[in-house]
Amino acid sequence: MAKKLAGKVALVTGGSRGIGAATARSLADEGANIAISYVASPDKANAVVKELKAKGVEARAFKADQASSTEVEQLVKEVAKTFGRLDILVNNAGVAVSGAVDDANADTAALARQDASTCTASSLRSVRPRS
Repeated sequence: MAKKLAGKVALVTGGSRGIGAATARSLADEGANIAISYVASPDKANAVVKELKAKGVEARAFKADQASSTEVEQLVKEVAKTFGRLDILVNNAGVAVSGAVDDANADTAALARQDASTCTASSLRSVRPRS
């Protein structure tokens, strides 16, 4: 029986762990070739890629900070160049900030850089069909 996503290419941002890795596995189970992005965990990303390849699909990890619209645009270009196409985009990546909620000195720089709607828009602009 043919798999529903055979021949398709999916990009899962934040695909090196957690929900992103689980999503990448599910897409691979349906036959999609998978690109995952990570920002700080190359070993985890490479372990997920190895697992995906064992399912019989093409897979590759790309380092990209989803808080940077420039890196997001480059990521999409690299995925399309590597796989020859991009059919599915899963915007999963997020930002974690450590520290107590009421701590005025907590590191909020990551949140200041991260604007989810801006990054999602950058991703979507980068993958939209060109005429």
